[in-house]
Amino acid sequence: HDDVTNYRYAVLIGGYTHKNWYWALMVFGRKLLVAMVASVMVSYGVKVQFLVAIVIVLGALAMQVALRPFSSKMLNFMETAGLSCLFLSMYLGILFFWESFDEHILGMLGTLVLVVNIVFMSWLARALANTWLHMHDGTNLAKWALKYEHRWFYWLVVFSCIPMIPLY
Repeated sequence: HDDVTNYRYAVLIGGYTHKNWYWALMVFGRKLLVAMVASVMVSYGVKVQFLVAIVIVLGALAMQVALRPFSSKMLNFMETAGLSCLFLSMYLGILFFWESFDEHILGMLGTLVLVVNIVFMSWLARALANTWLHMHDGTNLAKWALKYEHRWFYWLVVFSCIPMIPLY
């Protein structure tokens, strides 16, 4: 809890609760395991790789829900939603490798996976843009957007701000 140490490792421990300061290492471990499954387990076939990766993601999701390592509810929700979207995509994706469904069902499953991912990415972009607008409320863009915050079309205003945010 030393200030110098906290400043030095802020990138790794920032955003996490004090008791879960190590969570960035857990995320790194999850990504490393999935990469190892993709590269080392090639000889076992795609079905086995998918199943092992699904188990890793499901384990990470269970730990995320149980521990809630982030310091804010929004970050915990974003991580849980992202892992859930990844799990659903992988779980439905493995069905394409079994030949027990006809093309029509697989087409609907593929569309479902695509829609779920687009909805998640859109929600995430809106949430991050909204957070940016509140953190930079002194900018002209934020002043313009935040005056519509309590209107029904505010989500459209936030989406229209997304391309402008990198310019600030």
